[in-house]
Amino acid sequence: MRLAVVSDLHITEEPCRSDVSLEYQAVILSAIASEIAKYKHDAVLIGGDVYDGRSTAAERTVVWEWVSRLALSCPVLVIRGNHDEPLDISALNYLDGVTAYVEPPKEPHEIAGLRIGCVPWPTRKVENGAALLADYVRGLVAQRPDFILGHLDLVGATLDGGQESTGKVSSVLTLEDFGGIPTALGHYHHRKPPYTGGIRQMHFGDDAAKGFGIYDTDKDEWQWFGPYGRKLWTVEFKQPWDSGMICGLPNVMEASPDDLIRVRYTASEDEAKQRRETAEKIVAEWPCEVIIDPKVIADTRTRGAEVAAAVTPWAKLEAYWGESKPARADEIKQKMEALDETP
Repeated sequence: MRLAVVSDLHITEEPCRSDVSLEYQAVILSAIASEIAKYKHDAVLIGGDVYDGRSTAAERTVVWEWVSRLALSCPVLVIRGNHDEPLDISALNYLDGVTAYVEPPKEPHEIAGLRIGCVPWPTRKVENGAALLADYVRGLVAQRPDFILGHLDLVGATLDGGQESTGKVSSVLTLEDFGGIPTALGHYHHRKPPYTGGIRQMHFGDDAAKGFGIYDTDKDEWQWFGPYGRKLWTVEFKQPWDSGMICGLPNVMEASPDDLIRVRYTASEDEAKQRRETAEKIVAEWPCEVIIDPKVIADTRTRGAEVAAAVTPWAKLEAYWGESKPARADEIKQKMEALDETP
């Protein structure tokens, strides 16, 4: 039997959390689905951190389409990582051919004729939580599953930067506690057994191997595929858009054909189309693939009439915000109304 193992997707549309746009993340996922399909496998295991935080509608669309595509050819098993909201992972159970665990199951999960032990990241902090998790793993090992899929840190594991982990959650667990059972863990983004690594470049300058693995249970052998992250150049366009105002352009011209250039700029909704056309002309002769990743901001002039018509300071502020009202808006409203009532 052959298991395709993927982990630490960290899907997000927040620019501050990813080096590439959600659109390009979807392209990477599609490429990985195509690659997995090329190799004989009986199940796909996803080792947590599917999302980078509480999901948005756009992020869920990308993930659900990808997982559904994987499930067309074989069953898919997913566990929760520390970045995943429990509801985001449990919702995947509604997809055909997909089983997702937020809490550790009492017994190994049977998939494709194999018994898979599942160790998702704990959903809450409790007293003696590390000891309880260690007891669960030891009880799981005693059942001798064929394979263990987990998302946790181990004492003695090395972080991405090479420093040794102290085991923030599972501080009493070591790899030896898994009893020699074949194990794949998510959480750290390098590919160093038992960690499988992430599938894509997470941060600028991150050269760690990214991809997926296929484990052959009969041969007790791993094959690794990837990486799917390429050297990434970030270029910012400033106004006016000419060669003297493009940050990093001399270095970009040294890029190799296999590299990826991300172009960022800010434009209002009214300017978005024109700015993109200009950007496409500028990058047309660049030596490698270019992803245009603009930040389009709402044009407040379109709400000028509503702001003018509003009477109170709060009403004007609310009209200005429109649908982008901040989370603490109600608190601000109470303070403004209290000031209005002050004699």
